[in-house]
Amino acid sequence: MNDSCRAILFDLGGVVITLSFQQAYRRWAEISGLPVDEVRARFKVDAEYERYEKGLIDTGSYIDHVSELMGHRFDPVEFKQAWNDVFVGTADGIEQLLARLHRGRLLLALTNTNPLHYEAWANRFDGALRHFDEIYCSFEIGARKPEPEAFAFVLRAHGLDPGQVLFIDDGPANVASAEACGIRSILAKDGLDLTRELSKYGVNV
Repeated sequence: MNDSCRAILFDLGGVVITLSFQQAYRRWAEISGLPVDEVRARFKVDAEYERYEKGLIDTGSYIDHVSELMGHRFDPVEFKQAWNDVFVGTADGIEQLLARLHRGRLLLALTNTNPLHYEAWANRFDGALRHFDEIYCSFEIGARKPEPEAFAFVLRAHGLDPGQVLFIDDGPANVASAEACGIRSILAKDGLDLTRELSKYGVNV
């Protein structure tokens, strides 16, 4: 183990857990009667979405917001079913990789998420998630990536210096922000060999 790498900080969605918003769009289209393309066009990762992920508004308020965007009054149960259809499974080989990485080092996760999504993935993917020492959710800490405060929160919680952490995320903006904070980072892309990338930082698994 590289002693300078005391902790590895993972993003969850897109790195550990595979996602597809297309499934949610299809379900919302069935419920609302709108074409799938129209649902996709109306849905926005907007200020209210970010406020929901930071715990600044509750689930009922966010359902009201999406209902307004779609022009359809969603029942909370049907909204939840569609909203949580985004989760597909875990990335190939990730559980085995996490198990190996956890030996002798701190394994952390920092995820932009909301209460409804947390409710869905926390138990469904516990086989992979059990390897983390701590999972930090944006709606619980009041900050979301790429905000520097999200990274600062994790560092403070564990008394870590930025140079002691290696961050893995599939979002270029998140990686850029982490690096600006002094955290070494890996941009996870489709087909990327994480084991090989980790070895470049002295992390051999």
